[in-house]
Amino acid sequence: MDVRGVELQVKRAVEPLAESMGLTLLDVELSSEGAGWFLRLYIDKESGVGIDDCARLSEEADGILDGMDPIPHAYVLEVTSSGEKPLRFAEEYAKFSGRNVLISTYKQVGGQKRHEGKLIGLMDGEVVIEDDDGKQSRIPFELVSKARLAARY
Repeated sequence: MDVRGVELQVKRAVEPLAESMGLTLLDVELSSEGAGWFLRLYIDKESGVGIDDCARLSEEADGILDGMDPIPHAYVLEVTSSGEKPLRFAEEYAKFSGRNVLISTYKQVGGQKRHEGKLIGLMDGEVVIEDDDGKQSRIPFELVSKARLAARY
C-alpha cells in the first residue's frame, strides 16, 4: 500500500468538506501503530478548534471515506487540532513559522536532544528556533528525529 498516496487521496476528498465547515485541513497522516492503523486528520480554525469541530468533521468524513474505501484494512479515524501536529515535510517548517515546536534529535545538538521554542523556519539545511529570551538555536535538519507543533512548551 502506498501510504503517501492514500494520504493525498484522503486529503483531496476531505479538504472541501473541511472548508465548507470553516476548517482548514492541515495534514492527513496514515500510520501503523502496534497492531492497528490510524488515519489522522489535523485541522485548524482561526477562532480555535473545539471538540465539536472534530466530532462533526469525523462524522462527515467517515461517510466519504466509507464510500471511497481508500484503505484496504481496518483503521481508526482520528480528527484532531493542529496543536500536536507532527512536522513531516520540509515545506511545513515555513508554513508553521511563528508557532511553538518541540524537536527531538538523533544526537545531541548544543548539549541536548530535546529542543523547544518558536519556529523561525528551515534555513540553509538547519531548523532555526528561538527561545523566550530571543536566543536562536540552529539544528541540522538531518539530525531531526521528530518535530511537532506544541500548544505550549
